[in-house]
Amino acid sequence: MANVQDFIFDSNDLKIANGDIVIGASDNQHIEDIFMSDKGHFRQYPTIGIGVRKMILGNGNLQFIRKVIKTNLEFDNFDITDLVIRSTEDINVRAERIK
Repeated sequence: MANVQDFIFDSNDLKIANGDIVIGASDNQHIEDIFMSDKGHFRQYPTIGIGVRKMILGNGNLQFIRKVIKTNLEFDNFDITDLVIRSTEDINVRAERIK
């Protein structure tokens, strides 16, 4: 399935090119947003958000972390094709949007 199009961010600011806001493929950006946000961060979807910063500091249970990642990405219509968790600071995920 084709990537979803959205505003592109560059260092937490809207990316601007030729005086216009850049719009482009944003699946990887959405995954990063889900990882970095905490539950309640998105008003429309209050249960989404992994809160990876807190998770790294607080919960070393890798099975729990895997479940949280899987649940959150599936909620946003991603199919996880690869998820490798070596430690709380070494997480690699590949996912494709299914809708």
